[in-house]
Amino acid sequence: MSGHGTSIASYATSALLFIKGLFVSAASAFASMPTEGKIGALLGVGTFLINWYYKRKSIEVLTRRAPQREPDDAD
Repeated sequence: MSGHGTSIASYATSALLFIKGLFVSAASAFASMPTEGKIGALLGVGTFLINWYYKRKSIEVLTRRAPQREPDDAD
C-alpha cells in the first residue's frame, strides 16, 4: 500500500495503540492500589454512574410533564 491508504492505516494504528497504552497504564495503577483504594475507586465510579442515570431520567420526566407553551407575541 502506498499513498493515502498507508497514512490512514498508520494513523488508525497509532490511535489504537495510544488507547491501549492508556488502558494498560490505568489497569496497572489500579492493580498496585491497596484494597481500600480499589473499593473507594469502585464506589466513586458507581456513585457517578447512578447519579448520571437518575439525572437523565429526571430530566426526561420533567421534559414530558412540562406544559408546552406557545411563544409570546410581542406585537
